[in-house]
Amino acid sequence: MKTVIHESTLQLLPLGDIEFFDNIIPPLLDDDYTITVNQNLSGKDSEGILLNQNFSTTQAFSVQGARFNLNTSSDIQYLYPASGGQGQFGHKLPQIVLTKRSLPWERLLKGNPEGTPWIALLLFDEDQVEIPETTNPSSAGNNPTKVATLKLGQIRNINENGILGPLISQLNYGQTDDMPCQAIDVTTDTFINLVPRQDELPYLAHGRQVNVGDKEILNMTHSGWFSVVISNRFPIQNPTVPTKQILHLVSLEGFEPYLVDNPSFPSGIQKIRLVSLASWAFTCLPETGETFSQLMLNLVSPGSQAGTNLLFQMPIKQNNNLPSESLAKQALSNGYVPINYQTLPGDQTFAWYRGPFSPVLSERFTTNREPFQTAAEAIIYDQATGLFNLSYAAAWQTGRLLALSNGSFAANVLNWQRQANQLVDLMVARFTSDQLYDLLKSNTSDVNQWLDANLVSQTYLNYLVNDFAQKIAPKVTSTYSPADSDGEDDGTSKQNKTSSSFSPGRSKKDTPPTNLVDELKKLLQQDNAKTLIQTMGGDELTAIVEWLARLYLLYGIPFNNLVPDSQMLPRESVRFFYLDRAWLDSLVQGAMSIGIHTSKDSFYYQITKDIIQETVDTLILQVREKLLGLTPSNPPSSDALAGFIFRSTVVSSWPGLEVKAYRTVTQTAEGPQASDPLNLLRMDRLAPDVLLCLFPEIPSWIELNEPKEGLCFGVEDVNNQLEIGLRNPADGKLTGISYILQESDYRPQSNSRVLNISNLQQNLAKQQGMSGPFGSADFALQMIDVPEQMVFQNTQST
Repeated sequence: MKTVIHESTLQLLPLGDIEFFDNIIPPLLDDDYTITVNQNLSGKDSEGILLNQNFSTTQAFSVQGARFNLNTSSDIQYLYPASGGQGQFGHKLPQIVLTKRSLPWERLLKGNPEGTPWIALLLFDEDQVEIPETTNPSSAGNNPTKVATLKLGQIRNINENGILGPLISQLNYGQTDDMPCQAIDVTTDTFINLVPRQDELPYLAHGRQVNVGDKEILNMTHSGWFSVVISNRFPIQNPTVPTKQILHLVSLEGFEPYLVDNPSFPSGIQKIRLVSLASWAFTCLPETGETFSQLMLNLVSPGSQAGTNLLFQMPIKQNNNLPSESLAKQALSNGYVPINYQTLPGDQTFAWYRGPFSPVLSERFTTNREPFQTAAEAIIYDQATGLFNLSYAAAWQTGRLLALSNGSFAANVLNWQRQANQLVDLMVARFTSDQLYDLLKSNTSDVNQWLDANLVSQTYLNYLVNDFAQKIAPKVTSTYSPADSDGEDDGTSKQNKTSSSFSPGRSKKDTPPTNLVDELKKLLQQDNAKTLIQTMGGDELTAIVEWLARLYLLYGIPFNNLVPDSQMLPRESVRFFYLDRAWLDSLVQGAMSIGIHTSKDSFYYQITKDIIQETVDTLILQVREKLLGLTPSNPPSSDALAGFIFRSTVVSSWPGLEVKAYRTVTQTAEGPQASDPLNLLRMDRLAPDVLLCLFPEIPSWIELNEPKEGLCFGVEDVNNQLEIGLRNPADGKLTGISYILQESDYRPQSNSRVLNISNLQQNLAKQQGMSGPFGSADFALQMIDVPEQMVFQNTQST
């Protein structure tokens, strides 16, 4: 917990922690500025004449932010309650979490110290907001927050027809009275009853820092940093009928004189016109609605599981009369779905398909065979049933189509293949000699230096492939011929010996190997040879394997290829799976097939396939780290990749949902405890309510947590008394002491549900025995509600 912080002092927070800040002050506030530079030159010229000249120049610039408009698609991270949400929210203070960490303090309210927010979040009952009369009243039915789009000139500085607008005397660069803004009208009584006082504003906004390593990658202005604005009013509690509530994030600029207990408005003023930067509505229900815990618990209900045991497979009805060991039931249990299939002769039948998500651990058979050249080669035919398995053929074709649709990747593959053909020609032509082998084997230190990615120039590589191959290599190989004899010095020669496998001890007297592909593969297993291949590819190969790594993590794969039947992922469900590595390998082979046009291309891909796959296997562990802007690490890899896919209102209503996975679980006296955390390979929303998470190995424990940046503020109802569980300011842990809200903690208006923030923060500080400053970070710490968590434990893990 910290007080004022300037952006130049920001530091990274450890994973799992959260820190509160009173405010985050930007280097420059939103305003117009000028920079004037003066320079004085004095001295003597060549003739000794005294010189004294002054030079001056002025540059105007403007720092602009969300003064009259907010980009609701990118500037807002989280709303609570969610827009359109339904439930019981009577004990929670609404809030808005902004992605721009300094937004509430980017403008200065006149007469207030730096760090006072210029915006406030106001909670209205439906009858407390009016649509400005300049709009068409018939639009109210499609306008749940009663907001109107007006010209700025219809809002600022108005004092007519009983309506008072904000007093804003000067506009900044690029701002005009014709620019569109959103606004609402409220009565003066509503304004007085709801709007925070000047001394309360600092406690209703604060900054938060969280580590986003366990979140989906979002388009945030400052990743891991947020600003939060809290309402000073509780929603209606336990209404008899569903009751609508409206929230508006409003600008208070221009209303500074009226942010007091008894403001004096100009004569005749009955309404106040406010600039609305963001607005949404929700509904309070008589009975418990959709809460985080209820939605999460529903995931493990019998209806949600549908007999799948939370595995990614089709639900198998118990009344389908399938024998327990039938092939159909076994296929469904293994994650396959039947699909319509038309054979090449035109016969209509059905075939089996399974995407990359499998409820069972599958064999990675693609590592021990040549790559598929066509989709047809990847079709599996079951002679016993006469059915086809199209899974790997579909993966291959999907990879090929995605590669063809990406012009940059296709160009890189073709350029790399063109360079590779030169190397293949050189290797094949010189394979009968030992010079290439000796270059890569004997002169290890020199070759490493020559091929170091930081030292080798493209000019030298071109020389190695072209001039060396054409001019030097022929002369070198002329010193030895496979036909050299080891007989007597009588001029006779013996027959060539039978060829043997290529090895470090291969004799010069051996004939060329019979299986060139296998021998070159062995050659390319050497580190120096791998370095040569990688360096030969240059920027093209780097771009190729990075694109393939993202493809391997299923970026860009059509959703129906991942979830071929909607029954496999119904609403409000979570399904766990293993990743079928053979499916993913087929995907990569299909993508690389766009560069294969000749037998030489095919030959080169055969001998480099393993190198490419090894590189992709390494890079998939770094894709997320690079997207997060972190230094890539080299965690240990595993063949058993796993994950889960989650379809729920939780995904859309709780953006920033946190997911943590652990390798091991230990039984303790307090219960099972997870340890040894796993890094996420991928965590992304595939749809507004669908979340995909991938892990580098099989987790034993998975946690789904409410987002820390969206921690709620509120109280607990204990024996009909509203209590706040106090926390230790040093470590944030609950002290076991509670503060019971008093009458003085509310505004005096009857049934207003508006907190007197000034009194409440003083009472909390007094209860904690704090004599020093009690800022908005301290207030936020005491008011946060305990975040909820859902845990899935893999009982089959070892």
